[in-house]
Amino acid sequence: MIAQGSCADPNDATRCMPSGIFGGADALAVASFVAVCGRTPHRAGCAPAPGPLQGAALRGEHLFQTRGCVGCHFSHGDTSTGPSLVGLAGSNVRLSDGRTVPADRAYLVESVASPDAEIVAGYSPGMMSARVVPQHLSGDEVDDLVAYLEWLG
Repeated sequence: MIAQGSCADPNDATRCMPSGIFGGADALAVASFVAVCGRTPHRAGCAPAPGPLQGAALRGEHLFQTRGCVGCHFSHGDTSTGPSLVGLAGSNVRLSDGRTVPADRAYLVESVASPDAEIVAGYSPGMMSARVVPQHLSGDEVDDLVAYLEWLG
């Protein structure tokens, strides 16, 4: 499934896994890990390994993974429901109204806190706000997510 992708609901992009994320041995390794560790998370080899993130960026990564961000914004690869976030911070972003703006801290904060304020070219309004608004992200959580985005570059 990881190589081909699948949709739990083809009418809801948030319920689809894009194709080509992993293939061959990589897909088998991921599927095996999920099958074993999904049922027995305390088994040896299933605990997450500490990474280079600390502080706000680490808290932001945790929010990114637990609040559903990863469902649309993949950290790796170029096929996702939402715009790529790797290399976003500090880049220039083309918006749906034709303007290009810098992805500075202010832009990142606004994009997380008010996702329909500026829409990236090629994406529709309402896709992210449908998931973010009900979560009521606090100011600290927005800051942590932005710290993670800045860490992604």
